[in-house]
Amino acid sequence: MGRSRIDLMSKKFGKLYVIGEATPNKQNQSQYLCLCECGKQKVIGAGSLRSGGTQSCGCLRRIPFWEEIKKQQKPIRSEYDEVFDRDLSPSKRKELKKAYDEFWDSLNNPELVHTLKMMLV
Repeated sequence: MGRSRIDLMSKKFGKLYVIGEATPNKQNQSQYLCLCECGKQKVIGAGSLRSGGTQSCGCLRRIPFWEEIKKQQKPIRSEYDEVFDRDLSPSKRKELKKAYDEFWDSLNNPELVHTLKMMLV
């Protein structure tokens, strides 16, 4: 006698909405077609959905990477601020600091910031 199936249709798990049934996997386990809040569709096993093992299409893994880059920007700025503070007159230091701050503030693109940081290493 098989186990009774739990209907997951129209339920939400993390960022995923179950929108349809998919064919069972090789172990004959139930799978569902899910729509992520980011817009991607992905087939995910019922067990992974119910256990909380899968919360998104993978977009949640990508978010912390960009957040980490934003966090790393401040230490780099601090390091360069120290360089600007060495052996400069107060007026020249202020002028360079302003230009440096304007440069980093103008970079709202995380990919560009990451690329530039890799070039600085």
